Amino acid sequence: MRSYIVLLLISTLSGLSACNTADSVSSAFPAEDTAPPAVEIVSDDRDNDGISDQHDPWPDDASRPVVSNLWGIDGERWSPISRLPLVVFAGYQEGKQDLPETQRIVANVLDFGATNSENSTNDTAAFQSAIAAARGLVSKANPGVVFVPAGVYEIDEQLHLNKSGLILRGAGRDKTVLRFTTGLINSETALGSDARRRKLIIMGGNLDTNGKLRSGQTWQQWNKDFSAALDSQHSHQRGDFTIRLNQPLKPVLKQNIIDQGFRIRLAQSMNYGESSETPKLAAAIYGGADFAAPGSTGGITVSQQFIVTIDADDQTLHLDRPLRFTPSDETLNGGARIAVKDTTQSWGTENIGVEHLSIELPATDWLDHFGTEGQGGIEILSDNSWVNEVRVINADNGIEVDKQTFNNTISNVVISGNRTPRRSGPSDRRYDAYGHHAITLKGREHMLKDFVLEVSYVHDITMNNCHGCVVMRGKAEQMNMDHHRQGIYASLWTEIDLGTPHRMWESTGNPSEGFNASAFNTYWNLQSNDATKAHWPEDGTSYPQWGYHHINVVATDIQAKPMIGEGNRPYPYHPDHAHLETMKQSEVWPQNIYEAQLKSYRNGTLAGIKPAGK
Repeated sequence: MRSYIVLLLISTLSGLSACNTADSVSSAFPAEDTAPPAVEIVSDDRDNDGISDQHDPWPDDASRPVVSNLWGIDGERWSPISRLPLVVFAGYQEGKQDLPETQRIVANVLDFGATNSENSTNDTAAFQSAIAAARGLVSKANPGVVFVPAGVYEIDEQLHLNKSGLILRGAGRDKTVLRFTTGLINSETALGSDARRRKLIIMGGNLDTNGKLRSGQTWQQWNKDFSAALDSQHSHQRGDFTIRLNQPLKPVLKQNIIDQGFRIRLAQSMNYGESSETPKLAAAIYGGADFAAPGSTGGITVSQQFIVTIDADDQTLHLDRPLRFTPSDETLNGGARIAVKDTTQSWGTENIGVEHLSIELPATDWLDHFGTEGQGGIEILSDNSWVNEVRVINADNGIEVDKQTFNNTISNVVISGNRTPRRSGPSDRRYDAYGHHAITLKGREHMLKDFVLEVSYVHDITMNNCHGCVVMRGKAEQMNMDHHRQGIYASLWTEIDLGTPHRMWESTGNPSEGFNASAFNTYWNLQSNDATKAHWPEDGTSYPQWGYHHINVVATDIQAKPMIGEGNRPYPYHPDHAHLETMKQSEVWPQNIYEAQLKSYRNGTLAGIKPAGK
């Protein structure tokens, strides 16, 4: 009996045969199961893998999926230094909690004079009064709802939700309608210095001393009571779980770390361009041996949050997740530093929500590329906040997340329009554009999921300065994945229905802000309705927009990487920079790589990473 089991196991392993599709291999059992138990009689084994059909989840070759070299069945091919980014911390509360379903109603707009009918008079004052009353009754730890019953409400001024724990909730996306009767370009009270891009609902944020609207989080990156430099002599590498400071923590900084739940931010300033003061960091972020983006002159702050354990020497910090980037020893603005927040001076907010309603803006003709009326939908300037089950109609710019924020979730949203569109696009792919940006993600580790674009925008889904963000389970008629520069790094698009893919990579942005995308961005299981129009990211005719193309493309309709120089792809493009696997979308395992990563992480089986309590 013992010898039979050994032979059966050998036979099972031999069933994990190589697949001829672009460096992929097939597997004999799925991620959520262990290998089926051995049985003494294998008489019903159609695929001859040594597993009885009654125990084999994929009993024949036709049903057996194909796995990626980047992941495998259950992450066995992944490591913290893998080119497949770790994205399990994306979204509200780092993906550790579902969106809250707070039942505590602290204000009802009807009680403040709003009227919910098609013939409603101006309800702005009632909404603003309800929000003002709710501010004194809610907090991050004790959230509450401003409830908007079913009906149509007329509003002509901005609504500002600027208190942690404040939730604006309707009775349902198709039941509660906030009908904004005007744009905000001429408003004397609306927040937002660029009047064309003002939003009707602001979540968090306030005006700084210069009168500019910004998020309130103040990471004291250069204040020595709130920050400390890394040891530049210590070799920190992407994938490490330990960082070392240049000196032991000062008592006040150590206490601040403890008081803030051992949460820190590691950040380093980076320039891009031919005269960069941080060429090592820029090369690491963009995935190349050197870095010189023609015409680029700007820069960003590269950053990541951690929960840490402080070693006995007060100089070594152990991280709850691997380093997403390799810090350099370059000293621009103090070099790589850890920091905590200055909570005494910050108006930073968390746990703000907008949910279960529609926002309808005027059906003005959309004639200008940037919009003319200042009629945006929602702007998020808060951390750990959300927009859920919301429809935005006729917005110049639909929903935007600020680049200083972390861990926001946008889910179950619909972007639609009935205004007169603007004919846009190059001659070979013309389309009707109903606005500028439909949904824009900036910042760190945001989640966009379960969305539908019923109309096209110049930029459908935009990433700008995103690190560790996830876009998944979305659909559009001709989706455009706009990579709008500023170091988009280690982000993921998965389980997306692009519709017609001729615009899939159409991206612009200011050329002074570096290449369109940096390293480790991943595109996994992208469906389309016309494989002949799927194509590799394009470069401009006079400058390299996409740079190194250090990207991962898995299970799409793209079947080959272009050659050097093909399709306006000058240096530094090289096909060896990119990872391409061409298995069919219906066959790839897993279908959604974010969900597979999250499951392995929660089970404590993801290499080297243990969630709390494991």
